[in-house]
Amino acid sequence: MSKEYLRTAKQWFLKTPERALNQAYNAALIIKSIEDEHFNGKKLYTEINNHSNSLTSYLQADIEKQLSIAKLRLAEFKAIRSVIATSSSVHLQKLRFIGEILENYIYKSSKSSLVPLSIPSKT
Repeated sequence: MSKEYLRTAKQWFLKTPERALNQAYNAALIIKSIEDEHFNGKKLYTEINNHSNSLTSYLQADIEKQLSIAKLRLAEFKAIRSVIATSSSVHLQKLRFIGEILENYIYKSSKSSLVPLSIPSKT
């Protein structure tokens, strides 16, 4: 193997935590954007919304996809970070935001649908 190849591989590996965290953060931003645009800033509720079934299904599939990306990349970040010690206030802010978004949903793998942790009170 050439030295250039090893140097490139090392640089790629060292950038993995940042890249994984950014991908998880971007997925969380997309989920938040869907919530803000279609559900007045609230979680997706399949029983209680003003959208058609087809739009709700589309949005649910998109949120499920983004949740999967966020969870996978967050796990990658944590795994690599155990080997490479990196930390910053930006990391903490992103991790906090990702956690807030992920806490809003429980993934039911048997039904492949999202379920809110709590039903919103009607006001």
